[in-house]
Amino acid sequence: MSATDTATLPDYAPLPESAVGPTLNEQGYYVGRVERNLYYVTDGTYMSAFLTTSDGVVVLDAPPTLGNNIQRAITTTPTTSARRRCSTRT
Repeated sequence: MSATDTATLPDYAPLPESAVGPTLNEQGYYVGRVERNLYYVTDGTYMSAFLTTSDGVVVLDAPPTLGNNIQRAITTTPTTSARRRCSTRT
């Protein structure tokens, strides 16, 4: 292909809408429900998940970039009956 043939090509391929991801809230994260009592949290780059139970909350794969937003997501999820028992443990 010669240089003149490439003039009609776009500079980039259009980004599919599904690749953009969810809109983050003012605190910089998004909480989505996977099913029943399983949720995911993302900052647009990294993801984490949490599972609510009658005994508390189990956090899965908590990357440092989500930091305090994971706890905020847990305590602000309306259907989280265990949210009052959420504590930070390392």
